[in-house]
Amino acid sequence: MSRIQNRSSCRFMTFIGLFVSLFTNSFALNDPTKELKPIPKKLVVLTFDDCNKSDRTFVADIIKQHGFGATFYVTEGLGFLNNKAYYTTWEEIRELHDMGFEIGNHTKAHRDVRSLTKQQLHASLDHIDVRCAQLGIPKPVTFCYPGFSHNLQAVEVLDENNYLFARRGVSPEYGDGGRGGRGPAYDPKLDHPLLVPTTWYSGPDSGFEDMKWAVSLAKDGKIAVLCFHGVPALEHPWVNTEQQDFIRYMKYLKQSGCTVISMRELTRYVDPSKRPEDPYAITRTRASLPLKRAQNAKANHALKDAARLGNIEDVKQHLEAGADVNTKDKTFEWTPLQWAVFNGHKEVAVLLIGKGAHVNTMDERGHTPLHSAVQKSRKEIAELLITNAADIN
Repeated sequence: MSRIQNRSSCRFMTFIGLFVSLFTNSFALNDPTKELKPIPKKLVVLTFDDCNKSDRTFVADIIKQHGFGATFYVTEGLGFLNNKAYYTTWEEIRELHDMGFEIGNHTKAHRDVRSLTKQQLHASLDHIDVRCAQLGIPKPVTFCYPGFSHNLQAVEVLDENNYLFARRGVSPEYGDGGRGGRGPAYDPKLDHPLLVPTTWYSGPDSGFEDMKWAVSLAKDGKIAVLCFHGVPALEHPWVNTEQQDFIRYMKYLKQSGCTVISMRELTRYVDPSKRPEDPYAITRTRASLPLKRAQNAKANHALKDAARLGNIEDVKQHLEAGADVNTKDKTFEWTPLQWAVFNGHKEVAVLLIGKGAHVNTMDERGHTPLHSAVQKSRKEIAELLITNAADIN
């Protein structure tokens, strides 16, 4: 066989592999006759972006030990092609697939999809599809937007390529300083499946308390979607996660009884063909209403007073109205939790912690709620704080 014939044969076999992979995966994952499972409380989607070396050398073994599912989003951008000390090889990506993890598409070059034409985005997606097919990895059926940036055109392209789910970032509903942060829970009744929000992503400015808060939102049909960028993220320290912290996070998910899955496994619980007519309707609603309420100084002041007085029903009401659970007063820089602890209102403290109150927040003197509990000899509250990761040092 000539060299030209050999290349043509290879391209043909790659095409056949892609076609078979596309057909079998689309039918199996999006079978309209399949009965969906009810969404359990504490359903968590675990995702990893950018092909960091630690995905294979550290992360995979940890999550495999816990029996978790996960999605690894693959790109040949950033330093992937030239820096194999920091990034995985394709052989290691194949190993992640062989371990049972999902391989998702993160585009060829990790470019902002808003800067691409439709044709360019199609080509960028196809490049990763072909690379996967060459290694016997199924065609990706879920996607992650590079840099968390997205637009309606990108949603349309993903739909044209038969993607089932795509993950975006935490904004516009929540502010994003680029160093980790909180976002909304994924609500399949409201969110478009190609605009699944990130509920929390790890980084230097967002740690254990924020991760716990994200998991606490996974109830009443909502799902927590977590994102990591490297454990450690050697080239991008602004989204780094330390290994000891990651071990702690995974242990918490296991001990809390979370169901931890990959993005593609959402099809067990969610029908991605059911989607809102306007993909961005819910993001506009969330960004324009709850965020404004959370910033309302009057609501925050009322929450502080209710916590100080131990009026638990009022605390619930103010939180539901959008008050910030971690708001600080101007006098002592105390949060509602610090007021509840100081005055011995344990039930209020339990409620606030469950709603995401930071147990290690410091006041103007550098004191945490645990300092107040010890100072006032409130043993049960001190034990509550320590159980919820209060720093005893």
